[in-house]
Amino acid sequence: MERDRIAKTLIEATQVGIAFTDVGAAVRAAMENFADQVAPLVAPVSDLDECNAILTAEARRILIEIAATLSRKKDEIAKQA
Repeated sequence: MERDRIAKTLIEATQVGIAFTDVGAAVRAAMENFADQVAPLVAPVSDLDECNAILTAEARRILIEIAATLSRKKDEIAKQA
């Protein structure tokens, strides 16, 4: 472990815990706002395929945001190492 720490390939558990807490908060916020953001887009649509396309696009947008958050956290941890 000491060799990995020196080589900066080992991440301290506290850093990982903080990162996961931050990412968890971002996921929670994104999901809590999902219905409020998507309902106005879906409400006027009566076609099932169009509703599905809207929901799919918005879900992908959220996943991209989460991936960006993970990437930022990874970069932050790497800078601290």
